[in-house]
Amino acid sequence: MLRPYRSCARCFGTTPQIPCRTGGRRSFSPRRSGRRSASRAGRRGFPARALDGSSPPRVARVAIAAALPCLLLATEQRVATGAWLEPTQLAYYAVADGPPGCFRYGFGPSIGCLFEHGDFVRAHLAHGYGVLAALGTTLRRLKMHLSDAGNLELFFAALVYSMAAALRGGRGRLAAMGVLGIVLVYVPFYFDGNFPGGGARFYADALPLEHVLLAWGLHRLQLARVALPAALAGFSLHTAYDHRRLADREGGRPLFEESALLAAGVHRGLVFVDTDHGFNLGHDPGARSASTSVVVARRRGDAHDAILWDQLGRPHAFVYEVSTTSQRAAPRVLSLTLGLARTVRLEAEAEWPPLSVEGGFVEPVFPACASGHRALALRPPSAAGRMRLEVAAPSPGRYRITTTWVTPASGWVGAQVTLAGKVWSIVPPAHSTGCFAVEGPSVDLPRAAGYLDISSSSEAILDYVELSAEP
Repeated sequence: MLRPYRSCARCFGTTPQIPCRTGGRRSFSPRRSGRRSASRAGRRGFPARALDGSSPPRVARVAIAAALPCLLLATEQRVATGAWLEPTQLAYYAVADGPPGCFRYGFGPSIGCLFEHGDFVRAHLAHGYGVLAALGTTLRRLKMHLSDAGNLELFFAALVYSMAAALRGGRGRLAAMGVLGIVLVYVPFYFDGNFPGGGARFYADALPLEHVLLAWGLHRLQLARVALPAALAGFSLHTAYDHRRLADREGGRPLFEESALLAAGVHRGLVFVDTDHGFNLGHDPGARSASTSVVVARRRGDAHDAILWDQLGRPHAFVYEVSTTSQRAAPRVLSLTLGLARTVRLEAEAEWPPLSVEGGFVEPVFPACASGHRALALRPPSAAGRMRLEVAAPSPGRYRITTTWVTPASGWVGAQVTLAGKVWSIVPPAHSTGCFAVEGPSVDLPRAAGYLDISSSSEAILDYVELSAEP
């Protein structure tokens, strides 16, 4: 027959050192441990075996489990970028924006990407990202964050009180330190990340901690009974309009909806979309055959579209159109006719971001004389810069190359072009002020695509490349 304290031992998985109630009687363990630490652990309800090394502590098991997602993320980054600690986002900005190192964590004169965040950099980082710029960015984030936790700015005062009381009294100190830590950890990042209706999205990770602190603080202030009505009123009369602005952005509906294809009777074929958002929503990496499934591709408006259509076996082609200005306008799925001529034109901006950049950076520009008013600019530093683009040919063969360039406002020094082992120099006509074409050599492209390398010690702006098939 088990004694009462042994029945308790089965509940706790060890011989207890605390009183427990079984069978209506209060019993105590008569055993005495010679080890004070084990007795203390028992009084706290911890298993004694966690202290004698017979099994790993619970904290260690939790740490190992928490490390697994980090290891999987690091492995994914290693496969995508070739480095364990280089995120894919940094690899993207290294070829898509500039100046070099503009998108990073820290302070300095070269921080701030001029293409994607150009307006922000010109407005707030004219002298680089220093202490004053960091203070301004943090204050703008906090201003946008005032109503994030409770739908009303007045709750922010209660949150400040709760955090101060938690830091002073000890209870809830970790939650308060967590909120402050999230604010501080973003100080060395230059872009505030705010947008209409989105609040301070970089501080979104602090919201669960803020909700706990708010509930605790409002209870201490004896204001808990008015918290819910105030939050609901704040949403109805105030922040609901911000949410509506967010919902109405870019036409107020997703930029790709599969239901629109089904309504148009499109179950297979090649579907072109005009936006990166639409491509991210619609593209299925596993859909490789347009004869059995729908292949969603990014529309370029040049020979890239026809070459892809030809490589997929010339399936039925469609264009998915959705308005980003008319509110909630229904998307249209229209039939698209494509064809290939002997001379194909490849717009340079369609190759942004380039395959690689060495020295300087590359960005799309919008000169008036360029085809479609768009081109691709290589902006090297004082030394020479180089960018590599892909040149897609309709099929292997021999082609005459023509490149068209834009004379930059800063003047022209010249560039060197390499394709399929042929090297030639770009020399603009005398007194050139607009766009000009340069006839290049004939090259053999044994594959359907080649690498076009452009090197220059000054700004070089490429409009497009033409391939003319030779017999």
